[in-house]
Amino acid sequence: MTQGGHDRGPDAATSLQEPPIEPARDPDVEARDEAEIARALGGDVDTIDRGITTRALLSEIASREPHAVRRAERDRVERRFVRWLLASLLLACVALLAALWWLDPISVTGRQTRFSVVENGGVRQAKLDLMEELPAAPDVLVLGSSRSMKLDPAEIERATNGATAFNGAVSGGTSQDMYLYARYADQLWGGGGGSPDEYPHLVIGVVNDVLRFTGTAALDPRLKQFLPQEDRDRDPLEVTEQLLQIKTVEAAVRAARRVIPRDGVGALLDPTGGATEVDAGLATTGKQKGNQRENLDARGMQLFDPGANYSKPLDQRVETQMTTFVQRSYEADQAYQGVDPRGLDLLRRTIELANEHGDVPTLWVTPYQPGAKQYLPDAYQDRDRAFRAAIKELQGDKNLRFTFVDLDDLASFDGDPNEFHDGIHMTVKNTARVIARLQRDGVLAPARR
Repeated sequence: MTQGGHDRGPDAATSLQEPPIEPARDPDVEARDEAEIARALGGDVDTIDRGITTRALLSEIASREPHAVRRAERDRVERRFVRWLLASLLLACVALLAALWWLDPISVTGRQTRFSVVENGGVRQAKLDLMEELPAAPDVLVLGSSRSMKLDPAEIERATNGATAFNGAVSGGTSQDMYLYARYADQLWGGGGGSPDEYPHLVIGVVNDVLRFTGTAALDPRLKQFLPQEDRDRDPLEVTEQLLQIKTVEAAVRAARRVIPRDGVGALLDPTGGATEVDAGLATTGKQKGNQRENLDARGMQLFDPGANYSKPLDQRVETQMTTFVQRSYEADQAYQGVDPRGLDLLRRTIELANEHGDVPTLWVTPYQPGAKQYLPDAYQDRDRAFRAAIKELQGDKNLRFTFVDLDDLASFDGDPNEFHDGIHMTVKNTARVIARLQRDGVLAPARR
């Protein structure tokens, strides 16, 4: 039978019945389920919608990003990994620093080890010892880097008809070294303690690396006293910085490859060669191993030929030395642009100190062997321009008095291109020509004497 045109049938009748009533749930079970739902949704029971269904809950969970539920756990894992990585790197740096300090390939700890590839520590100490032993103040004090260490004080005396001289130039010398040695000369001969003012005339060899703010002279307590307190306190940090440079690591590797085959693996445990007198502060007794006094005469003249291997032609010596020089001075130190303001300030203060004693110091540019310049990178020109601009800035200061002599061109002093040990170190025949040129200009000996 139909009603209103629709066949209701037995199913239709059933659909009009009330839905069956679900049996009452156990309150404890319901509370437990709500707690599970709350945990799944990241809330608590009181904030969960009481009317939520299982389907809605599952739909909400399925819609989440796969990593959302595990974010906190993963963050903890990542933090632990970063902490482990940083701790491992720190331990590696400490171990590397300890090894480099122990071997000390660049002589910055004050010790002269068998792994040292430079003479910095020992040369600096020996020069100070010899300055103290001079019977009187010299008329001329030569300062500079290893390029100036072949200026012979005896030749200066001959060229000037009697002016005494001392060569205080040191390996790798920078404006910091020059300033500190000038200050020490002031302490010895500058009129302190009621003595007459016998401050020497300064003759300073410079090059476009001179204005770096580096140097190991300040490790000696006799020179360290002239640094400001904050610079003295920074010494350990500066030593650490120098030891952790890539070029220091490379120097250690090169030295180890030479020393271990010669002296055995035990050399790593005894880098000073069993010396009983090792002082990390550069003892002033003159007994420290590697003092280098045996390589200098009484007036600071370097007696040996630096790095010369005369079994090879000069052009090969130049190539070998310049390749290493460019790697260390340019490729391994690209940040230096020719002038560090702190290095420039120290050069200024050196000139001021000399002026206070009535001296007009002489600055002269040390030359390269002509064939050496082909190995210099483009950065050389940039550094050289910056260096010369800084010198011009000092020349423009009316409160400073000094003479600047550019001897970069060998023709300027009749230099012989064959009288070089390598690309940057001249023989005594060429340095004698430098001395003669400075004497002709009237800037070799002090004008006031």
